Amino acid sequence: TNIREALKVLEVLGMIDIRPGQGSYLSSGEGNFFNIPLSWSLFMNGNQTDDIVETRNILEVKAAALAASCDKQEKLDRLTEVYSRMKESLKTQNYKEFLQEDVVFHTCIADCSENQVIFSMLQTISNFMKHISQTGMVEESQLQDIYEEHKAIYNAIMDRDSKAAEKAMEEHLQKSA
Repeated sequence: TNIREALKVLEVLGMIDIRPGQGSYLSSGEGNFFNIPLSWSLFMNGNQTDDIVETRNILEVKAAALAASCDKQEKLDRLTEVYSRMKESLKTQNYKEFLQEDVVFHTCIADCSENQVIFSMLQTISNFMKHISQTGMVEESQLQDIYEEHKAIYNAIMDRDSKAAEKAMEEHLQKSA
């Protein structure tokens, strides 16, 4: 039990990848000098959840603004794929998949920001938040609202309107609070 818990901590920190049925492996992701210290800080100071959420929101808003300037078509195509999967999962009432794609959508926006520090920090915070929070969003009306908010963010990014992307993300995060 102790070893299993230690491995979970190492996974949260991004140091290992746990593959069910296959074992645990050293993480193949690029090293980033922010990840490990930030991860340890989040893990050791779990009572700072409000500060962590506030920091995440600041980074998410900036990531959306930067994503509107993204010139890497493959990253924008990935964002389009994720957005399309969200739309389809809402249409088919696959709410679990919708919520999973919601997380991927935000990760794609961070990737489109083309700022590796923002991407790494948001990924680290997201991993931490997954381990400390549970979602209560199961009603279709809530998910429909979230979809509409994501649609506004997505359209602003695709229109290359950084101010609108920033505003749409800010509104989304305020409503999600």
